[in-house]
Amino acid sequence: MPCSYLIFARNPALGRVKTRLAATLGNEKTLALYEAMLEDTVENVLMRLRAPSTQISAVYIFAYPLEESTALALWLAERKLTHERLHVLPQEGTTLGEQMLRAFRYAEARGALPSIIMGADSPTLPQAIFAEAEDAILAGQATIGRTDDGGFYMMGLGEVRDLFFFGDDYSNATVYERSVEALRGHFSLVHELPTWMDIDDSASLRALLDYHAKDLPQIAFKTLLQTEGASGFTR
Repeated sequence: MPCSYLIFARNPALGRVKTRLAATLGNEKTLALYEAMLEDTVENVLMRLRAPSTQISAVYIFAYPLEESTALALWLAERKLTHERLHVLPQEGTTLGEQMLRAFRYAEARGALPSIIMGADSPTLPQAIFAEAEDAILAGQATIGRTDDGGFYMMGLGEVRDLFFFGDDYSNATVYERSVEALRGHFSLVHELPTWMDIDDSASLRALLDYHAKDLPQIAFKTLLQTEGASGFTR
């Protein structure tokens, strides 16, 4: 049985993306960086969808704000980030937890479970981690990847339960541990992926540059090039 991807994305708009980062970089540079991050994230997943031996049935991109799903679809089309099995939908729900739950329920209703949910905050995620996550959920395990700030960058589920999600309680360093505990209460095996970084502020942007100074990924160059141009940091 193949799996699907659920990508949460904001429609790129000036002053409406990565506000913590914008406090340092300014709105224009932050927008350019976010666009690069989103391009690389979608391209990472499309690379896997287009592969001859793909394990992916569909990709669903959930747009925020929900009324801007058409605008996001046009943005992707302008960059040729399209596929007959890629669908752009509104992100519904009043809290992040509810939005994630509804995305998984949407996939469940369409026979698209197991599914992997992720955002656009970890654009240099290696292909090996994508493959590891897919293999885990296709083997009947839940899977989750920790970020270095205590959150998670990816979660994969073959079954959905309300208790896996925490409303709007996602802005603290306990998110990963609470999520793992909730998953272990239901799944006999929870596969923990390697820790990775997400880009939220100037410190995480610096960490991205430092990490990739000697070890560039095969793709995700847009983000790295834009990071150097937008951040004002030097290696």
